[in-house]
Amino acid sequence: ISELHKRLHETEGNLSSVKSEKATLNKMLEQVEHDIKALSTEINESKASKKRESMKWVEEKRKLKRRLRESEKTLVMVAEEKERAVKCKAESEKTMSTQLNETKEKNFKSLTILQAQLQET
Repeated sequence: ISELHKRLHETEGNLSSVKSEKATLNKMLEQVEHDIKALSTEINESKASKKRESMKWVEEKRKLKRRLRESEKTLVMVAEEKERAVKCKAESEKTMSTQLNETKEKNFKSLTILQAQLQET
């Protein structure tokens, strides 16, 4: 009986030790679970933040591409307008040159007639 009491006492001591270890492990497990939950929340918040930032950059890129296309169209329109203006200027210069030559010829003829009339008188 004494042997059984001794073994019972050892078993109760071992059981108490195991229960104490179990409590310690449960506390550690709770802390790990808490840390995992906190890290998971932090990761999710970081992902959401990165996604928002990425979406902003995608939108900014889209706006810049649209502005670039509009600028390219405007540049083409300006180049075409410049080309038309250059042609128009060339045509105007040609017309004015022709008119100036015609005017010179008329003036020369008129001057010749006037000189002839002056010599007759």
